[in-house]
Formats: sequence, structure tokens, C-alpha cells
Amino acid sequence: MGNSFMVAGGTSAITDRLLASKEDAPSFLDIIKKLSKSPTFMIYIVMFTLSIIGIRIADDWMAPFKLLASANSFLSMFMIGLYMKINLHREGMRNVRKLLFGRYAMATVLAILIYLFLPLSHMIKSVLVLIMFAPISNLTVIQATEFGADEGVSGLASSLSIILSLVIMSAVVILVL
Repeated sequence: MGNSFMVAGGTSAITDRLLASKEDAPSFLDIIKKLSKSPTFMIYIVMFTLSIIGIRIADDWMAPFKLLASANSFLSMFMIGLYMKINLHREGMRNVRKLLFGRYAMATVLAILIYLFLPLSHMIKSVLVLIMFAPISNLTVIQATEFGADEGVSGLASSLSIILSLVIMSAVVILVL
């Protein structure tokens, strides 16, 4: 859920701010307005608030949403297929390699630091280490496309990250944890 705040709108707002010139940079209020237009982000905020307050939604009320949520796996796979292009040009393949290498190199460094230096229980450190190697979110592909990135590069990177993450996370569980 923590990553969802960023994936569902936070990253987009930050990227808008970073890409704009100093004169055109969106204000804090502009960022809040943009985030409030993201239904996914707003639902997370509402559900997070209800959870903190301790309000539980009755199962009867959640039934229609469970039906919609069951389509999530299909939609994720559909999106992967929609954006995946294996016949990328040389520059695109180089970008995918650079992105994935950088991502997993940083994940490895962070995982080692977490495992060796954080004063947490073994279980919490194990979960944090595994989270470092989680695949790229499918929503990131949409955001990358919105910012003008190559659809094929972002789709292929996301798809390959699923496979790589599965292998790496399994190896981490077997060898380290």
C-alpha cells in the first residue's frame, strides 16, 4: 500500500515538478489538485484514513468491489501484453538494460544495508529486503507513456522486471532468509 501512494499519483506529481522550469513549476496547491484528480490515489487516502481511525467496512458493502478487484490480474496481464514490444531498436534495448541494472543494483545495495544495519527483527528485515526486489508496477508503464517515454521500453522493462524479480526474490528466500 505504501508504494501505491507514489504509483497512483505521487510520482507523477513529483515528475511534473522536476521537469518544469522554475517559473512554470507547479506549486504545492497544484500538486494537491493533480493528486485529487487521481481516483486511485483518493481511494487509497480514504481507505488509509478509515484504517487509521479503526473503521471497518462491512463485507456486504465490499461485495461489488470484490468482483471488480478480481479483474485486476487480467487487466495487469492485458496491459503487459499491450505495451510489450520485443522488437525494440538498439537504443531501446540499451535503455531497458540500463534501467533494470540500475534498479536491481540499487535494490541490492539497499537490501544489504537494511539487512546488516537496521535494528529490526529478522522478520521485518526479511520483508523489507524482499520488497527491494519487487517488480516494476504496471501503473508505471502508463505514467511513463504519459511523460513521453517509449511505450515499448517501459512495457518491456516492466515485463522483464516481473520475471527477474520472481527469480531474484526466490533466490533471496532460498539463500539468505
